[in-house]
Amino acid sequence: SNDGNSATWVKGMQQAVSQHANLIDLLAGINPEQLTPEMESAKSAGIPVVASDAYSNGQKADPLLKGVVDVPYAEAGRVMADWVIQQSHGHANALVIESNDVVSSPKEAGAAVSAFHHNCHTCKVHVMNIPVSNWASQTQTQVESYLRSNPTTNYVIPVYDSQSEYVLPAISLAGGSGKVHVVSYDGTAFVLKYLQQHKGVVMDVGEDLKWIAWAIMDQEMRIMAGLTPVKNRPTTTRSMAIPPASGPRIRPISATVSPRMVPLGIDWFIPPPPRSASPCQNIALHIPIFARQQA
Repeated sequence: SNDGNSATWVKGMQQAVSQHANLIDLLAGINPEQLTPEMESAKSAGIPVVASDAYSNGQKADPLLKGVVDVPYAEAGRVMADWVIQQSHGHANALVIESNDVVSSPKEAGAAVSAFHHNCHTCKVHVMNIPVSNWASQTQTQVESYLRSNPTTNYVIPVYDSQSEYVLPAISLAGGSGKVHVVSYDGTAFVLKYLQQHKGVVMDVGEDLKWIAWAIMDQEMRIMAGLTPVKNRPTTTRSMAIPPASGPRIRPISATVSPRMVPLGIDWFIPPPPRSASPCQNIALHIPIFARQQA
């Protein structure tokens, strides 16, 4: 179970150790640093612990872990920011919502902010932290209050798309429907329906869940078989931005992703806008994770 509550994580770890599990997987954002006593107990019992879909590529893993299956969270953050820059014609005023109780959240949010600062000097960005355990109780009120105080905000970027469930009502209550757009990450099914139905979500970067599941099982079976865990080897993917003589300064973009995702190929492409439509005359993003945008 992963409800964002560390007490639930502790209970699950203790149950796995008591039942002599062959392996324990800390899946989808569980922070290993909050489970040090439980991981030490698992190690003493000879039970390997893996963190999968938790760390961003390049993040330092807890030394008690036997292996990891990383995800390019930082790359997702850059993709979201670059897409907003292109769609806003270099005039984004964005609210990024991170959840620092999730181990990868600072990496993803930080990469998005860095992309805004590096690629668009005319864009504005503000960061708000709402822990996952407080999404239901705090998101709507905090986002609504922020939007009322900052009425020129035109994009809200929750780093995990399930939070959109609480962001969209806040936008509506603040009078931002049709003017404030949601861009996010994860490819969660109900959020993709929001996108398809034009309900405020305009782009969602997502993971291919089958490929991630295969990567997780491959890593875990290697560990249980006594083999050496697979390590990430960063691979560079390229994109291009050609700024015109005048207008907002938007710099070229580059990216690094995990080779685990490479077999998916280039699953999406943002076509260049008409030359008269954007200060960034020709921008294309090629990322080996999938994304969907409104037609």
